[in-house]
Amino acid sequence: MKKFCLYAVLIVVSMSCKRELELTSFDFEVEVEQATHYAGDPVTFHFTGNPEIISFYSGEVGNDYDSIGGRVVSANLLLSFESRIFDGTQDNKPSVIVSTDFSGNYTLEDVEAAEWINITERFVLPPITGDVDGYYQSGSVDISDLNTGADPLFIAFRYEHRPFELFGRRNTWRIRQFRVERETDLGITEIVNSSNVNWSVVQKGPWDNNRITPGATIVFNGNLTNPEVYLTGWVISAPLHIDPFLMDLGPDRAVPIKSIADADRPSYTHTYTEPGTYTATFVAANQSLDERKEIIRQVEVVVLPK
Repeated sequence: MKKFCLYAVLIVVSMSCKRELELTSFDFEVEVEQATHYAGDPVTFHFTGNPEIISFYSGEVGNDYDSIGGRVVSANLLLSFESRIFDGTQDNKPSVIVSTDFSGNYTLEDVEAAEWINITERFVLPPITGDVDGYYQSGSVDISDLNTGADPLFIAFRYEHRPFELFGRRNTWRIRQFRVERETDLGITEIVNSSNVNWSVVQKGPWDNNRITPGATIVFNGNLTNPEVYLTGWVISAPLHIDPFLMDLGPDRAVPIKSIADADRPSYTHTYTEPGTYTATFVAANQSLDERKEIIRQVEVVVLPK
C-alpha cells in the first residue's frame, strides 16, 4: 500500500512538472512611433503582446540581426603623409614606391634588384615653385591592392639629386606624419607611423654626409659641396606584415531588453547617431529548459541628418 501511494505521488509530480515545462502561446507586435527620425533623436518602439523575453538588434554595425552568424568585414589599407618643399628649383619630386619582393637587406644591390611599384601619382605633393608655405596633405590613399597578405610590404620614398648646372638649385624635401592604417566598418586603427616604422637609408652616388635623414620627419637634401652629380637616395620602411583584408569580427550580439523576471514592457527607446536606413529587429521568446518559442518582428527606421 505504501509503495502504491509513493508511485501515485511520483506520477502526480511528474505530470505537474510536464505541465510547467509546456510553453504557452504568445503574441507580439512592434510599431515605430513615426516613420522618419533625425540623427541623435530617440526612436520609440511600441509593443503589444506578452512575451517573457525580448531582445533587440538596432541594425547598426555590431548590433545587426543579419550578422548573427558572424560578421566578416573588408578592411582597406590606408597610407598617408604630408610633405613640404624648400629652396630649390629642380623639377624632381620624391617618389612613393612599394615592394613585396625586396629581400630586406638594405644594400644598394638588393634595393635595385627588387621590383618597386611607383604610386606617387596617387598622392598630392606640393608644386615645384621654390619655398611652399606649410605642408601639403598627401591624402589618405587606399593601397590594399599592393599587399598580397603572404609577403611583407615595404614602403619607401626615393629622391633624385641632379647636377646644379643643368637642372638648377637643389631642393630640400621634408616628409612627416607618415601613417599606415586599417579601415573597416567599425573605424580606423593604426598599424604603423613615422616614429615606429624603423626607416633605413640606402644611397647611390657620392653623397655628402647627412644629406638624407630618416625619423619622424624625413629630410631629403641635395649635395652642397659636390652638387654637379647624379644621386639617388631611398628611405625604406621595415617589413610590414599585414593580415589579409577580410576580418572575421564574430557574430553581432543582441541587446536584452526584457527577461522572464521583468514585468511586461510596453515600449523601448533607442537613439541612432548616424543617418541611414536601419532594420530594427526584435526577437520575442518564451523559454523553458527544454523548449523555446520565438516571434521575430522587424521595423524599418529612416534616420535623417540633423
